[in-house]
Amino acid sequence: GSTISSFAASSNPMVLRLSNIESDADMIVLRGGVNDFLAHTPIGIYDSKNDNDFCGALNNSIKYLKENYPNAKLAFITPIYCKNCNVPNNQLFILEDYVKAMMEVCRRNEVKCYDGYHFGICDEITSDIYLKDGLHYSTNGIEAEKLIIASFLSSILN
Repeated sequence: GSTISSFAASSNPMVLRLSNIESDADMIVLRGGVNDFLAHTPIGIYDSKNDNDFCGALNNSIKYLKENYPNAKLAFITPIYCKNCNVPNNQLFILEDYVKAMMEVCRRNEVKCYDGYHFGICDEITSDIYLKDGLHYSTNGIEAEKLIIASFLSSILN
C-alpha cells in the first residue's frame, strides 16, 4: 500500500504523486495514514514541513494542492479502525495517533477531514462484519460506508 509520507522509500508515497492529479480536478480527496502507521513513519510535529514524517507530508500535500489546484475542493479521510491498530508500532504510536495528527493538521490548514476511525462504521465489535482481513473493507464494509462518505463529500460541495 501507499503511504502519505516518503519515509518508507518503497511505498510510492502520495506526497510525491500529487502532480499526477488531473489539472482540471474539481475535487481532490486523499485517504490514507494506515500504511504510514504500518511503515513506522514518525508522526513529527503538527507544523512540520518534512516529507519524511506524517505531519510534514500532510502539510506539504495540502500546500501543494492549494497552490496547484486553487479551484478544487480538498478533503481528507482518516484511516478506519482495524484489528491490531492499538498495538504500538516501532515509533510507539498507535493508529489513533495518526488519525489525531491528520485531523489536527487539516484543522490548522482549514481543510475538511472526515474521521473514519471514530465516526466510521467499523470498530472492535463490527470489524468481523466489515473487514475482510482485519485491515481492508469487505464488500459489506464498502456498501455500508459509501453513503457516509458520499454525504461527507456532498457537504463539501455545498
